Amino acid sequence: MPGAPLFAMRRRDGTVEIDRAPVPRDRDRWTGAVATFVDGTTASAAEMIAGALAAYRRAPSVGSTTFGKGCAQEYVDDDAHAGVIRLTTLVYALPDGTPVQRVGLVPQIRFPFASTAEPGATEEREAKLAHSAPPWRGPDVRDPSSVAGAREEAGWPAHGGNVGPCQDIETCRALRLLGGTRRAPIAKH
Repeated sequence: MPGAPLFAMRRRDGTVEIDRAPVPRDRDRWTGAVATFVDGTTASAAEMIAGALAAYRRAPSVGSTTFGKGCAQEYVDDDAHAGVIRLTTLVYALPDGTPVQRVGLVPQIRFPFASTAEPGATEEREAKLAHSAPPWRGPDVRDPSSVAGAREEAGWPAHGGNVGPCQDIETCRALRLLGGTRRAPIAKH
C-alpha cells in the first residue's frame, strides 16, 4: 500500500490530518500473502496496522476483537515531579472511517487463540477505562485505485491445509483457515 492514505486523525482542537504509508524502494516491497493475528491484547499501533491492511483488503485479520485503543497520549510531568498527567492528544479512525477507540477491531476470520491472561483475570478493554476518549468515526480516506490494486495482489495462496512445519499448534490451525480449499464432495455409490 505504498503511499496510500492510512489514518484520519482528529486532534484536540478538532483539526483532522491524514497519515500516509511510506513509499519503500521496489526491492523492499512485499507483494506476497499477508495476514494479521489479533486478540484482546492487540492495541494501539498494532490495531492501526491490522485495520489498515484489512480496510484496503490487503490482508485478512484472524482472531478475536482487539483492545480498542484508537487514541494517542502525551505524558506531561509536573514541575514538582510528583506525578504525571496523561493527555489524550488525538483519536484516529481506520482508512475506511471505522472507529477503533473503545470499539476495537473485529477480525474478518474469528479464531479463539488461547488466552495469555492470568487465571481469573478480567479482560481489560479501553472502553472499561475511566475517562477514556470516546470513539470517533472518521472520513473514508482510501484511494479507490489503491483498494482495487490491493484486491488483486492480496490473494492468499491455496494450500489445501498443508501449512507446516509449524512450531505452534494454534498458529497452524489459524493458517489453515487462510487459503484452505474445500474438497469437492465425493459421491458414494
